[in-house]
Amino acid sequence: MLPVGDLLASASLLVGVAGVVYSVWYPEIKAALAVEIPAYGRDPFKKQVDAALWGRALPITAVVVALTVVLIPPAWDVVTTTADAVQADHHKYDPVAACFVVVFLALVVLSVACARDLGKLVGIRRDLSKPVQ
Repeated sequence: MLPVGDLLASASLLVGVAGVVYSVWYPEIKAALAVEIPAYGRDPFKKQVDAALWGRALPITAVVVALTVVLIPPAWDVVTTTADAVQADHHKYDPVAACFVVVFLALVVLSVACARDLGKLVGIRRDLSKPVQ
């Protein structure tokens, strides 16, 4: 395993970049999430939702979920090592390891938010594709 400081630095950089990309793309995602399903003339709305779905929500979700999966093993190692040390009465507080866990948890929150938006966009796209009744 890499030293925790290296993990913290790389994870912080990647989570920061992903967060900036998400915040820049969020207005377009939010606009697509606010689309109401009209009875007729759905094509412009389908295009708007498709652009947000395929061009914004899916790519950022794929990146943050992949990053989360990659960082699960080192995050687990840090948490279990800390728990073992506390149980053995070796109260070695490592602020760098704690910061890595905080960054990892922020990544998990970002992954959940992105996946939630992606799921909602898929639902709106499905509703826009239903036949008019």
